Amino acid sequence: MHHLGAQLIASANRTFYDAVNQNEQIEARARVHLVFSQQGGLWLESGVARPWRVAVVSSVDVAGAGAWAQVGGATLTGSYTNFAFTRLASATDSTGTLQSCTAQNDNSSCLRQSHFSDVQGSVHWEKAFLELSAQTGYRFGNASDVTPDSRRWASASALIWFASGAALVVGGGRQPSNPARGLPARNYANLGVMFAAWPSPTAGAVPIEARASAIGKFDIAGAGASLERLQVHIPGVQSVEVMGDFTDWQPVELVQRGRDLWEALLPIGPGVHQLNVRVDGGKWLPPPDTPTMRDGFNGEVGVLVMPH
Repeated sequence: MHHLGAQLIASANRTFYDAVNQNEQIEARARVHLVFSQQGGLWLESGVARPWRVAVVSSVDVAGAGAWAQVGGATLTGSYTNFAFTRLASATDSTGTLQSCTAQNDNSSCLRQSHFSDVQGSVHWEKAFLELSAQTGYRFGNASDVTPDSRRWASASALIWFASGAALVVGGGRQPSNPARGLPARNYANLGVMFAAWPSPTAGAVPIEARASAIGKFDIAGAGASLERLQVHIPGVQSVEVMGDFTDWQPVELVQRGRDLWEALLPIGPGVHQLNVRVDGGKWLPPPDTPTMRDGFNGEVGVLVMPH
């Protein structure tokens, strides 16, 4: 089954490296994505970013495309992103030769159109309490826009879930420069603890293999009085749970109504909702045949649209 969806993404952030390399940025993007039976998908996106306290004198136009696919237990992703903006630059190079400028700002500086493109590939693999990710990229652009130390980069990270809702994060690699924000390329390493807003992929201290992929059918229908009847068809299991924004991300156990039928009555209002399903205390996964989106913890949630 194919699904066509759209997303609007907005963010605001501040970056601080040192007293010189620090600034703020707001950004907004729109994305249209096509999902192929939960095994792969394509997306197109376009947006705009506006940095402050940098030599960029225009908004940054962002456009890109990408694709992802499930291969075995791994998710492979590839993307192409183009950045275009106007920046303040020196009117001459190191030898005193005049540079090509879009417009002259004063005797020593001018406005110059800049653009570059990033091609990135990544792989994400997870099993039980362990998640591994790696990515690499290459940047295309003129020498005036792309420094040699930002042509190529790579990084890797690992998450180890040691408790429900808490994981150890370790990673490192190289990050390319951000010309639009005046931030240099750098090597980095990180070590920390991440806290999830809902239970982790583990069930207590002992990892349990996910069985949600064995769900044969997922249904939802009106049950009157602002309630919806949620049904899951899956044989040979001991428990089925659901959680979503309509349960405040608290697990709710479904009641077994037959050999392979589980159901619950839940108050689900009109609009777009997010949810996941868990079988026998295993991993939280999107219900089958529902659109999905990435959550804030490098995982996926199902998307449920309830009509008004």
